[in-house]
Amino acid sequence: DALPIWLLHNNKPEWKHACDVTEDDFLVLPLRGQTMERDELLACWPEREVRKAVRHVEDRVLLEEEFWFFLGVWLADGWASSRPIKLGYCYDVAVALNAKTEWALADRLESCARNILGRAVSRRVRDNAIELKFNSRTLYRFLGQFGHSAVTKNIPEWVQEIPDNLATALVNGYIHGDGCDADGGFGLVSVSENLLTGMQRLMLRRGAYPSISLLREAGVHSFPSGKKSPTRRTWQMKITTQDWNHLTGKACDPVRAQYRWHDGTNLYLRIRKIEREPFKGTVNNFETETHTYLGNCITIHNCARGIEQETGRASGDFAARSEEHTSELQSLRHL
Repeated sequence: DALPIWLLHNNKPEWKHACDVTEDDFLVLPLRGQTMERDELLACWPEREVRKAVRHVEDRVLLEEEFWFFLGVWLADGWASSRPIKLGYCYDVAVALNAKTEWALADRLESCARNILGRAVSRRVRDNAIELKFNSRTLYRFLGQFGHSAVTKNIPEWVQEIPDNLATALVNGYIHGDGCDADGGFGLVSVSENLLTGMQRLMLRRGAYPSISLLREAGVHSFPSGKKSPTRRTWQMKITTQDWNHLTGKACDPVRAQYRWHDGTNLYLRIRKIEREPFKGTVNNFETETHTYLGNCITIHNCARGIEQETGRASGDFAARSEEHTSELQSLRHL
């Protein structure tokens, strides 16, 4: 209850204790850090290995929108694995697509692998799936930071700062790979909450407002044959057509400002509902240089008790000291 949260209350930004937050308040989320420079972006590619047997993919692929589109589809429908072969290891990068509806997408990905990554693609059709696969140790190493399997996939922190055109290509690829029509927009499903949260942050930073909710708990699926298979906990993210048009630069209706808006610096989200749940256990109080950090789209300061110990002032002074901590948000945007 004593945790300070950065809010917009009566059109005025201020810190409020969690116990004092109301449904008339708006969460304030700093939108943007600095966009990566070209050299910073290229430095995120794996270093060249001094091995004659390795055909290195050059770092310049990180500047190509089509590569980020490929990566988005891979995050939705792909995997990477290594397997021993006679002369060492084979590093497979693969994507599986719907054989009924995604032939054009398969052609696009194969063209990207051939023309941008310099790799020949093996294409195989079985049952209702198109499987595209090629070998690349360099790309396998790069994909490791995104997670090689469905449950471990995520968006590395540095990706949040890539240029807007590359971020849009990444989200576009992910929607092409996993999106389905859902109530006037797109529905995206994943067993990795971290992946959807990372995608959400990419879109929030660019003025779109996707929502994430738990779709179903872990369970067991029964097939008509009688076979049973365990299923993982699964999340769903929804993005409206209006938000997608905003991301891609198309004409769209004005944002419904009574619930959410952005001013180029901050994102404001109206609090729709507040619930209390009993909790008993350890609570961590994070320490940062500014004593301020983001937690799942909420701007938070160290708890009031910690501030008391640090400043020697009582928590009752906290509201009066809100302005003192406001400047810390400027450095927060660059974390």
